[in-house]
Amino acid sequence: MKEGIINIFKSAMQSKYISQDSTLIERFKVFCFKHDLEALILASKESLKRYLHTDQICVTWYIPVEDQNHEKPPKYIVEDLFRKYGMNYNAKHDAPYICWMNEYQDIANECKQCFKPFVDFLINLPEND
Repeated sequence: MKEGIINIFKSAMQSKYISQDSTLIERFKVFCFKHDLEALILASKESLKRYLHTDQICVTWYIPVEDQNHEKPPKYIVEDLFRKYGMNYNAKHDAPYICWMNEYQDIANECKQCFKPFVDFLINLPEND
C-alpha cells in the first residue's frame, strides 16, 4: 500500500513537471494502518471496559491487535462487544471518546507495527518558530 501511494505521488509530481528530487520524495511520509481505527479501541482495553461499564472483557482478538485477522476485523469485534453489553456501537461518537480516555502513548505501545511509527513521527516533527 505504501509503495502504491508513493508511486501515485511520483506520478503526480511528473504530471506537474516537478523533478523527482530525492529530497522531496524523502520528505513525503506515508503511514498506513493495517486495520480500521477500531484497532486503537481494542488496544485501549481498560478504557473500553470503563466505557462499557464492566470489570472484565474476554479478549477474543489477537495481541498485538494489529495482527487481528482480516476475516474478523477489529470493527466487527468492537460491534460484538457493544452488543454483548447491550449497546449499539456508533463509530463517530464512541471511538473518539474511548480513545480520548486513554493516553496516546499507551495506545502506541500496544500498536507498535503501524500506529507507533506515526506517533513517533509526529512527536519528532521540528517546531516552527
